[in-house]
Amino acid sequence: MAQMMNLGSSALNNKTRLETLRAFIDKMLDTRSWTLVKAHPMTDAWAVLAPPHVRVYNHIDGTETLTGDGSGDVILSGLLGEQWVLPARDFRRQYKNVGQTTFTGFDWSGENGGWTHVQPRDLLTYPAWAIQVPFIIKNFPVHGFGEEEMLANSTSTEGHGNGDFICCVGEDTPGGGYVPNLNTMYVVHHDLFVRTHDVSAFPEEVQLKPELPTFPAGIAVRNDAMIPIGSPLLGGK
Repeated sequence: MAQMMNLGSSALNNKTRLETLRAFIDKMLDTRSWTLVKAHPMTDAWAVLAPPHVRVYNHIDGTETLTGDGSGDVILSGLLGEQWVLPARDFRRQYKNVGQTTFTGFDWSGENGGWTHVQPRDLLTYPAWAIQVPFIIKNFPVHGFGEEEMLANSTSTEGHGNGDFICCVGEDTPGGGYVPNLNTMYVVHHDLFVRTHDVSAFPEEVQLKPELPTFPAGIAVRNDAMIPIGSPLLGGK
């Protein structure tokens, strides 16, 4: 585990910390404590043709993706400025230009710094169960699909700690019910959750949506750096 789970401020005594953690775990295990929400995780994004051999940094989950040899990879920048890389074939299958029926090409007009506004081809929604992790609990580990470990309210990646959400898909019960399947849990960044899920069933403070960036300043790399599109570091354009 990259970060040891903790409960925030050292001003809290150990008894209070343990009680907070135990209460949250008990709440998670009670499926009646989960909220059924409508999710639409694929939303508008900005896209740019990827230069070769650049490590693109995703500040939300702390991961890096290396672009290919220049054969058509695409860098996408999401709602919170998180960036990731898709092969050209997957990008054209999943995305289209905003207001179009297909992907018609990148916009190099300069108005948006070379970035093109795109949206998913299929704006589908699906039901998901969600529960919010208390602010006080940091680095709460969740093992998702394929035993990948994710940390809710992570202290090592930007923007976490504002009350991340743990989500899971549901399963039918023999009696005709529909309950959370706790074997399918995954973590969603707080600011991303409130923009990609129906949060009307949550308190008003949860429903506040963060201001969105207009378009990316460049390609994100580690140490909070941005390489502008057209930079000699990227081979120019």
